[in-house]
Formats: sequence, structure tokens, C-alpha cells
Amino acid sequence: MKENENMGAKTFETYLKMAGNKHTSNQSSVAEPTFEAIQVMVVDDDVICLSIVAGMLKTFKYHVVTVKSAEDALGTLRSRSNFFHLIITDVHMPVMDGFEL
Repeated sequence: MKENENMGAKTFETYLKMAGNKHTSNQSSVAEPTFEAIQVMVVDDDVICLSIVAGMLKTFKYHVVTVKSAEDALGTLRSRSNFFHLIITDVHMPVMDGFEL
């Protein structure tokens, strides 16, 4: 992960390896990890951002559940405890923000 600072705002770039890439060298190697079993919840009240992030994750073969509000996300988390490996959330949402979630 690489951190950039631009006029007081922070952005993060994360590079994820695609599932299914195999080593082509003749040396023995450890099997590449796959992300097909990783469950990710994406929470955002902006449906365009929600769609873009979910689409990017699905490209890498993650299983993605999208939720449009922090309240709905909390309900989903309560009904599916220990189901998600990663939760990606917007921090500026009405009623309950990502930090409160």
C-alpha cells in the first residue's frame, strides 16, 4: 500500500493480485493465494461509488455484498456474524457514518 498526501487530504493506493495468476518459472513455487472465498461487504450511500468499488472487487474474484446504509450494514453484520472477512465503508453517510458503524 502506498500513501499519498495532496493538499492536506490523504489517498491510499492498494494493489491486489488477481486470482488465478500462476508462476511460469521452472522453479518450484508456493501456490498463489486465491481470493474466491473472501467475503467483502461494501457500504456506501452513493450508489455509483458502491457499484464501482464492488465491480473492482468482483474483477479480482472476491464475493461482494453491497449495502446502501450503515444501519442496513449493521443489521446484515448482526445476522451474518463472522461471515465477512473485510468491510469497506464510506465514512460520510447520513444518520450513522462509517466510524460509528
